[in-house]
Amino acid sequence: MSSMVDKVLSCPSLPTLPGVAVRVLDLTSKPSVSLATIAQTVQNDPALAAKVLRTVNSSYYGLSSPCPTISRAMTFLGINAVKAIVLGFSLADLTKKLGNGAFDLARFWRQAVYAAAGARALATATRSIDAEEVFLGALLQDIGILACVAALKDDYVIGVLEAAGEDHEALPLLEKEFIGADHMLIGKQLAEKWKLPSQHIECIAHHHAPDRASAANQKIVRLVALGRMASQALLAAEPARHLGALYQSGERWFGFTCEAMKEALRQTAEGGRELGKILEVPAGAALDAATILGQAHEQMLQTQEQMQAESVTLRRTNDELARKNITDALTGAFNRAHFDAQGRSGFETAKRNRSPFGVLVLDADKFKSVNDTHGHKAGDMVLVELAKRLREAAGKVGIVCRYGGEEFAVIVPGGTLVDVAKIGDTVRRAVEARAVSIAGSGGKADAIRVTISVGASAIENGNADMVPDLDTLVRLADEALYTAKHAGRNCVRINDAANPLPKPAKPAPTPVTDKGASDKLRLLIVEDDPLASKLLSVLLAKRGNTEIRIVPTAENAIEQVLGSGMPRPHIIVTDLNLPGMSGLDMIRKLRASAAAAIPVIMVTASGDAQTQLAAKDAGASLFIEKTDLCMNVEQWLSRIVDLAQPRQAA
Repeated sequence: MSSMVDKVLSCPSLPTLPGVAVRVLDLTSKPSVSLATIAQTVQNDPALAAKVLRTVNSSYYGLSSPCPTISRAMTFLGINAVKAIVLGFSLADLTKKLGNGAFDLARFWRQAVYAAAGARALATATRSIDAEEVFLGALLQDIGILACVAALKDDYVIGVLEAAGEDHEALPLLEKEFIGADHMLIGKQLAEKWKLPSQHIECIAHHHAPDRASAANQKIVRLVALGRMASQALLAAEPARHLGALYQSGERWFGFTCEAMKEALRQTAEGGRELGKILEVPAGAALDAATILGQAHEQMLQTQEQMQAESVTLRRTNDELARKNITDALTGAFNRAHFDAQGRSGFETAKRNRSPFGVLVLDADKFKSVNDTHGHKAGDMVLVELAKRLREAAGKVGIVCRYGGEEFAVIVPGGTLVDVAKIGDTVRRAVEARAVSIAGSGGKADAIRVTISVGASAIENGNADMVPDLDTLVRLADEALYTAKHAGRNCVRINDAANPLPKPAKPAPTPVTDKGASDKLRLLIVEDDPLASKLLSVLLAKRGNTEIRIVPTAENAIEQVLGSGMPRPHIIVTDLNLPGMSGLDMIRKLRASAAAAIPVIMVTASGDAQTQLAAKDAGASLFIEKTDLCMNVEQWLSRIVDLAQPRQAA
């Protein structure tokens, strides 16, 4: 601690409380003390007792009938009220000898009594805090200033108080520069020396920074700070800043309305004037309450407008920041973090309510070639346009997010597998419909054609228990996207957890050694196109140890399976479009027959989402597009064998 601070705290002329005040503080700190004991202590000082009774019977306390004794005063007003009056008079007495020199004692007391009156009025408005304790805390808050004046005299007055002028908030900084500590710290140590209660010590130590007070005493310290603001608002030549701080702090800390603050200011103006007379301190000329309240009302309106404007601005700023936190900076779509948050929340809600929930994962086809051929600026322009078209096509039913790189995802709350497949196809067609402009990018063309591949998946009644979390659902959609890419791109593929697509890049099945006809895999191909049937038989025979029969119509197939007396096939592979009965109708009939357990695979050139869904609804075990089968023979053969194995074992 600096030598200046030591000089203040060790000064022999430091203010000291009179013995009666010390005794009253000691007695009131004891829970078991009697009112009579405290009353007798005050009455031992006849001059003080007379002042206390005069104060109790003044208009400030507004008793309905005169109070003749100190004991009755404590009964009417409480011990804390009498304690506050005793301490108030003691403080007034010990400051009288500080009135010489440059120190403006009248100004000090003017600020003190109005602050005390304001704090008491506001504490009364809360109906939850002892107003007399708050009153005393406000009256004592600046005793550190008295200590500095007593020890440093005019050096402190001129170097700090006059430099601060009306700006009381500037005092702590000026004091730290001049002394090395502020009047709050010095006042705290003086209060501890006086053995003041802890709540009053905190009022002295933190009245410029109430939020630093302990949780137990924060309310009383905040009320003391509000009392100081009210005093400054009423006494300053330019009250606007202090009134604004008072209204805003009162609303923030205690929820005070502007009308409540206006009434508190009225009581402060009247109470401060009355207190100055009661304590016989030079509180200055009486204030014109009507003028001050008029200014307060005008300031109240200005403050309300300012607070409303600031609230709107803050709300807009917060909304903008929140939007930025969940938005992809390049495309304007929601970002991956938003996908994860909304997706998990929506998925969990859907699982809990047993309602549908769908996800689309889509990817720009051959996007690397766009960057390589036209440059990254063109690539960025493509991504921005993709996001725009996705929002236009799906934004009303889904949440469009940039998942990463050229990959986007769409959350579809309430979407079944049928719904998300249709949305996926709508999105795909919206992207394919017209070229994307890359003019101004420096690319080799002004516009380029772009397509997307889409994978779709959803939880619904039939499969919800097979999809434990969002990550699994996204993985299913991602596998469907992978299948769409390998099917030639610019298409939609679905992946149902109840009938999942084969895993990519699975090792080719090991050929089975021919142990006789009974061990052969029996395949029935239903295809009316001779070339197509030949192609299918060649591809499917790659497994080895396979017996393949081909029929051209659905009717022939049903006869072979149900009425020919021949061994039933382990698996049936059918086209969609057949002469007579369609492949879909054949599947439905088989599912209603004794051959319902035989897996049926639909292999067709028509790979749109609606056809996939129709095949699934009819009961198809798998749906394969012919071009996809040709490009990924080993993968699909493995899946076909997996389907057939239970039938072979039987």
